[in-house]
Amino acid sequence: MQDQHGRYFAVKEASDRVLEGYSRVGPAIVPQLFFFTLLFTILAAFFSFEALYAQGFTVYLVAVCAAMVLVSWYETVKLWRRLAV
Repeated sequence: MQDQHGRYFAVKEASDRVLEGYSRVGPAIVPQLFFFTLLFTILAAFFSFEALYAQGFTVYLVAVCAAMVLVSWYETVKLWRRLAV
């Protein structure tokens, strides 16, 4: 609904489905994939840097990258199924 000043406000509670896939962090609402992206970026950067100096970290780098791909595809398929309904 809109008031006389042109501002909008909710008249009733919105469906949980509208904000599905988002999390509230303080006053901000961020996509849940942001947390996966942040975590995997930090891990990939760390293991990439360490793999430059020690070959043992290459296995961890490959594992983190594989996990990134799997989580990304899982979330993509989940989103496609939700949009198809």
